[in-house]
Amino acid sequence: MKYTADPTAAPTLPTCSWVVWRAKTPNTVEGRLEHKDVSVNMLFGGCNALTSVYLEDWINQLDFQEGEFEWNDVTQGQILASYYYGYIMTQILGGYLAGRFGGKHVLGGGIFAAGIVTLLFPILSRLHVYALIAARIMQGAFQGVMLPAMHSMFGQWFPPNEQTSFSGIIFSAMHLGTVTAMGLSGYLVSWGGWDLVFYVFGGSAIVFFFPWLYLVYNSPQAHPRISLQEKTYILSGLRKDLEKKKSKVLVPWCRMLTSVPVWAGIYMNFGLTWVLYTLLAQLPTYTKNILHFDIKQSGVLSAIPYLFAWAGSLFWSFISQLLRKKNIMSQITAYKLFNGIASLGSALSLYLVTVFGCNTTAIMILFVLTMTSSGAFLGGSAINHIDLANNFAGTLSGITFTITNFAGFFSPLVTSAIISERANVKIYKEGCAQRPLVEVTDERSSVFTA
Repeated sequence: MKYTADPTAAPTLPTCSWVVWRAKTPNTVEGRLEHKDVSVNMLFGGCNALTSVYLEDWINQLDFQEGEFEWNDVTQGQILASYYYGYIMTQILGGYLAGRFGGKHVLGGGIFAAGIVTLLFPILSRLHVYALIAARIMQGAFQGVMLPAMHSMFGQWFPPNEQTSFSGIIFSAMHLGTVTAMGLSGYLVSWGGWDLVFYVFGGSAIVFFFPWLYLVYNSPQAHPRISLQEKTYILSGLRKDLEKKKSKVLVPWCRMLTSVPVWAGIYMNFGLTWVLYTLLAQLPTYTKNILHFDIKQSGVLSAIPYLFAWAGSLFWSFISQLLRKKNIMSQITAYKLFNGIASLGSALSLYLVTVFGCNTTAIMILFVLTMTSSGAFLGGSAINHIDLANNFAGTLSGITFTITNFAGFFSPLVTSAIISERANVKIYKEGCAQRPLVEVTDERSSVFTA
């Protein structure tokens, strides 16, 4: 691809050019995938291996060993929820540190530390359940800095006319991480025991850290391997925001916390986060306890909706960017449209799950539709923090994720309380019925306040 000869002129490129894609995006995608590998390692491999329902189901279905841990449903919910104690605590801190020192070391360091903790899970789980809960809190704290750091880096690398499509590429890797973890965990357990799940994913996070340090930079100005034309192209799109960043500006906490668009975005995030974490934690159990698949089938089938979520995220984000680029609709209209698809599509699909009972094909199709439609959020207001305050995107996203991730804290507790010891279709219907209500109310907020 040829660029304009004048290095001071912003070249016209059909996409955010190949150099940024080569130098920046794959590394962030890998980081996001590793983030979810470590997280899903606990929420799938960990939950299946370390709690009585998951581990005993795996072991009993394979008929070679009794369950190693006898933890009831309340304890399972506490183990799942404990991750979010730490995850919530470090969101704002992560955004602040990324804004002040750059997101590279904040995000990379979080992945490395979380990988170390993950390697210790087998030892700590046998030591005492509270040792495991403490490790979960630590893992959550280390991973809590990652998303705000990533948003901070977006503001440094992606021009406004490409933010939606490229953030869609990066955040869709969240679902690839889920697919990888869910798809492999069942096989890893059957090959080498449940400990192997933690060693593989924890070790991969540690290995990932070293190329991240070499390949990733906080900003185009600091990157030694991109061309002058590419650097000019990126900086020209971000010039106004970068000029503002040259002067030290205090974080406008009061204005952020009293902004209606900020709270609308928080409410939208909360509803979708509730759905995501509920399915992440409960879908493997549902496919095993209700649909009666064995350990390998459960892992693979639980991963299928997230594979479609990955494809859907890419599709919706590119369509949204295209519609705005061609002036077919405004940014606000696009946000409302794609937020509506994400909320109402997920709500309708989850509601229909309560209708079809044990119809395996129909249930799996509905889970696929739930996750595919939820990906439309990446074509909506997923990165609205950059639009609202580019120079404070990390801090603002930290505030948003701090609040919305209470969904991750409450969701496993609520679901465990509903299901308790009664793993049958009727009880799982009650668990599914709570989420469409959250989604519908969250869409009303998005439409009227965006």
